[in-house]
Amino acid sequence: MKTILELAADTQVALDEMKNKCALHDYETCRQCWDLETEKERLLRLYHEYKDAM
Repeated sequence: MKTILELAADTQVALDEMKNKCALHDYETCRQCWDLETEKERLLRLYHEYKDAM
C-alpha cells in the first residue's frame, strides 16, 4: 500500500504528463488537469492533517 505522499507524487507525475499533452491547448482549463490538481491538493491536505495529529 502506498503512502499519502507517494500517492501525491504519483498524482504530480500524472499531472505533469497531462500538462505536456495539453501544452498545445490551454491546460489550465483542461478538466483532467483540474481533477489531478484537486486530487493532489486533497492528498497533501490529508498528509498535513495526519502529520499534525501525530
